[in-house]
Amino acid sequence: MSMRGKLFSLREARENSGISVDILAALLGISAKRYNTFEHFPDWVDVPAAKRISLLISTPVEEIFFGRSSTISRIYRRQEGKNGEN
Repeated sequence: MSMRGKLFSLREARENSGISVDILAALLGISAKRYNTFEHFPDWVDVPAAKRISLLISTPVEEIFFGRSSTISRIYRRQEGKNGEN
């Protein structure tokens, strides 16, 4: 879970930023159709793309839910587990 306690779906995070699918896809250098696939199947987003999306929409990557089985989610769950240990 993020520091603020709320995880946003990729779509919610993008919509909160005010950036359209077409513009974000263009900034990522992919088609809007490909980007829409990410919003429907967030597990498919690789770590570099997740970090780039996070920067472009001004939302910390740890506040975006990329699916439980995604690499980025596993990395942050592991880090939170370590931070919770005293």
